[in-house]
Amino acid sequence: MLTRIAPFVGALALVSSTLAAQTFVPSVAVSVRDTDLDGLGDGFNAAPFNGLLRQTSTLEERAIQEFDLGSLAGAWIQSATLEGAIFVNNSFDVGPRNFDFSLYAGNGVGELGDFQSVSTFVGSGSYHPPTQSSFQYSFDVTSAVQALLAGGAQHVGLKVDCTSVPNFPNVLGDASVSHLDIVLATCGAGPSFCTAGTSSNGCAASISASGTPSASAGSGFTLSVTNVEGAKQGLIFYGLNNTGFTPQAWGPSTSFLCVKPPTQRMSTLNSGGTAGQCDGAFALDWNAFVAAQPGAFGAPFAGGEHVFAQAWYRDPPSPKTTHLSDALEFVVCP
Repeated sequence: MLTRIAPFVGALALVSSTLAAQTFVPSVAVSVRDTDLDGLGDGFNAAPFNGLLRQTSTLEERAIQEFDLGSLAGAWIQSATLEGAIFVNNSFDVGPRNFDFSLYAGNGVGELGDFQSVSTFVGSGSYHPPTQSSFQYSFDVTSAVQALLAGGAQHVGLKVDCTSVPNFPNVLGDASVSHLDIVLATCGAGPSFCTAGTSSNGCAASISASGTPSASAGSGFTLSVTNVEGAKQGLIFYGLNNTGFTPQAWGPSTSFLCVKPPTQRMSTLNSGGTAGQCDGAFALDWNAFVAAQPGAFGAPFAGGEHVFAQAWYRDPPSPKTTHLSDALEFVVCP
């Protein structure tokens, strides 16, 4: 069996039984201030103001938390939910107080650079003191957390920015209220990764899946490829290795070979559609293919094995020019 630690992008759509959530609380909590509003962190607020949030015409303070997810290295997740609260520290009525929440790849240490770290926006919220003394937030951060884990991050950082001015002192709740709840996925089709080649007619083929990849079922897991050159031959192939991306895989192509040898080619198909258009498509049932060919590469598969699939198709006008789709990873269910 191979485990997967490879970069990818895309939305996660895994098939999994219901599992209990693992709850993570922040191991790092700091407040970084920018005293000259140049977008760079200049100093830290001392405890107990390590959750301070403030924005005025002369300074900004951002609250930072980091969650240690080292135990999830290489894992897939079914869902991730970020929850917590912001509390008023000064109740003057200066209008609604607005905040943006974003996640970044942390390192388990509160640093000045966390203030301006590259991050992924996951949600926003607001409240209006003195009528309201706090507000609760809850965001679905599944795709953001999965992307960070896939990129090798062992700590996921939360950065909260004030987005209204003035925004008088507020406090991001500590570990007693802030938490990240993660449900791990066990098997199924994961996100797409790799970059699809673009054909001479502008087609960038995309591979997706539906159903459940099974070590025992004889059917029920369909690999589908869309946005293919019309009326051209193509096929889907799979393997157990996706280490590194190889450009210009076959022929004068802009594609990337992201499923590495040894691989197994599935049946050759015609994409249908109209020549010169991007309305071609083809699909095959992976479960049925493997069941019908016990000698196919990798068969018989066991539950928990990671498999990678990609599609190939011809590109006019030269019969020697070919292109590849993006790629897909899935974990075989028992």
